[in-house]
Amino acid sequence: MISAYATAADMRSERIVDGRPLREWLTGPNALSDFTVENHGFVHGDYMAAISEMVRSAIAYRLAELPLPEAVTFNAEPVLDRLVAMMLPDGTHLYPQGTDYTPRRIDSFFQACNLIPLRPDPLRKACFLRALSVIETMLETRPEMPITGWLGCTYDLGTTWGLPQNYLMWRLFGDGGQAIDDAQIEPSLRGVHISGDGMFAVQRTARTLTSVSWHSRIEPPRVMGFTMPLDRDVICYPMPLSPIGEVREVGDGDDAEPAAPRVLESHTCQADGGFGVMMRLDWCSGKVEQDCAWIALPDGESVYVERRMALADVDISRAISGNVVLIDDPCWVFQDERRTYRGAHGALDPVQGASHKTSWLNVDDRMGYVARGSDMLRLYHVPGVPAIFRRRNTMYDTTRFEFMHVTDCSDTHYHAGECMSSFALLFLPNTTAEETVALSEGIGLSDCTVECAHCLALRFGERLVYANFGDEAHRHGADGRSFVLDARACGWVEPEGSLP
Repeated sequence: MISAYATAADMRSERIVDGRPLREWLTGPNALSDFTVENHGFVHGDYMAAISEMVRSAIAYRLAELPLPEAVTFNAEPVLDRLVAMMLPDGTHLYPQGTDYTPRRIDSFFQACNLIPLRPDPLRKACFLRALSVIETMLETRPEMPITGWLGCTYDLGTTWGLPQNYLMWRLFGDGGQAIDDAQIEPSLRGVHISGDGMFAVQRTARTLTSVSWHSRIEPPRVMGFTMPLDRDVICYPMPLSPIGEVREVGDGDDAEPAAPRVLESHTCQADGGFGVMMRLDWCSGKVEQDCAWIALPDGESVYVERRMALADVDISRAISGNVVLIDDPCWVFQDERRTYRGAHGALDPVQGASHKTSWLNVDDRMGYVARGSDMLRLYHVPGVPAIFRRRNTMYDTTRFEFMHVTDCSDTHYHAGECMSSFALLFLPNTTAEETVALSEGIGLSDCTVECAHCLALRFGERLVYANFGDEAHRHGADGRSFVLDARACGWVEPEGSLP
């Protein structure tokens, strides 16, 4: 039991736990240094929540009138606090690298809360009460659905465990003390967390969340990311390879299976209130190289940029960028009706599965997207398929969009050394359609090559958002102002002043 959430640092610890030096109890680490846990090959919140399975043994010890071993709660507090930091307004938690189950699992976080009577804390207690209230709302308003929200799981296993365990822990150890107000949860969780060994980063403001993963320890890699508003109708589905896109060579396998890149290198760039992630990928057996970067800005907006180069002559049958998956299913307790979509020419219907000439999209007057480098957007609906494991499907209906460079019906040849595309996608949470239009009109993508350095730079308000994939710093001029773009870095800079 004590090994379940041990870290590498614990393996060297001389701290006395249950009568022996900690290192003598352990045979190997299971938790990463930030107390996240990998299972099924990636950081998986459901298995962080499984601290409940060791904590619940406290019930047996108390009923037997025996003292609790320290192993019962070993590292459970920091694991729960990392899970609290991933708490979402609908009672679920963030899956920064996707999930092979469903992201709509109210029971996952709820089970982990059986620790709270032993380790009271007002924020933890508030998150527990939030999850409990959503379970009650599900019972009242969606009696035909699983209580957990897990469509396709025919037995409410998590709530069957979680409800009696939490009840008994309260009866035996107390109710966990006072809780902060639910409205204070999101402001309390503001901040940036970068997990180096977990290979993901999360930025939270009081009203937004950005999550980016560069995980590459399994194939296909769990490279992905999204930005969304923080409210009870959680809009984004955590889908791997979103918005990284896809590049497929003519004759490259089964078109029904999405192509996947290799991650050649990655690193993070830290900045006040935000972060940057840079990756180099390749597609088509190394014939296409993709440099990409994600910049989370301090006010909650974010920018994804990419550049693709042909390293050898290659014929491409499909090339897309900026692919995003949105949950769009009114059977969920906090979504009342189908979402609305607007582009440059008005309302769009994903059921039609059509392509539209537009460089921007707004969803529900609360989430905006602005693209540069492609103005052809495909918007389509994918019905949910109830199941225990996700595989290629999702349990809930989704709407998906992607920006196209090469379509399935127009093969394109590229020569070695040719730039295939430069692309940027802005994520604008809590933004109306009118605001999205106004922002779109003022944004341009600058693709500038200087000697060995290659930069993508995008003016966004007074800031210059950039990614410099080269080995030398570059001075960039725009509108009479000068910006210095550091080598092998991404982020944003304020203007230095007028150009000489």
